[in-house]
Amino acid sequence: MLNPFNLCAMETTATKDFLQGLETLWQESRNRELLFVGLMKKDCLGQLRKHCLRGHISSLLFQKDIGWIYDSFKSNLIDFKLGEHPLNTLNRDITESLMADAGDFETVMILLKSTEFHTIQSYRKVLQLVDHEGEVHEILLNHLDLFTQLRDDLVDLQTSCSGVTPRYNYQSGQMI
Repeated sequence: MLNPFNLCAMETTATKDFLQGLETLWQESRNRELLFVGLMKKDCLGQLRKHCLRGHISSLLFQKDIGWIYDSFKSNLIDFKLGEHPLNTLNRDITESLMADAGDFETVMILLKSTEFHTIQSYRKVLQLVDHEGEVHEILLNHLDLFTQLRDDLVDLQTSCSGVTPRYNYQSGQMI
């Protein structure tokens, strides 16, 4: 059977690592969705509302993409459906507690930037597991490009609102 994604001939352990990476990406996308929905209910957003709306929509769309890729590779006998992982409720509780602490603009900015940074790092890890010429790589790279743009937009918004230019460490990928 031809592989529709042009992935390298993946061994069983590589496939398992890839599926675990996809599960992580899906869960992070779900957490981002919950975070953005919760933040949009807050009054302190101001100019962040547009960013949260973009983040929420991208989370929903990317969950579908990741689910489609995952379903193409999973074993129906061994792997569970995305979203049925026992850690889902734990992550939802953590996301809700983070939102409860996000009361002012700066706290929301820190929460959003750390979420975007963590998501970008996870995508980079999964991208190392796929063939760079395949369709999966292209889909995940498009996701990564949007996350990078969202992170950069956050930095620009923070700069325009506070007048302080955050420094970016390109080697570690973190804001200083």
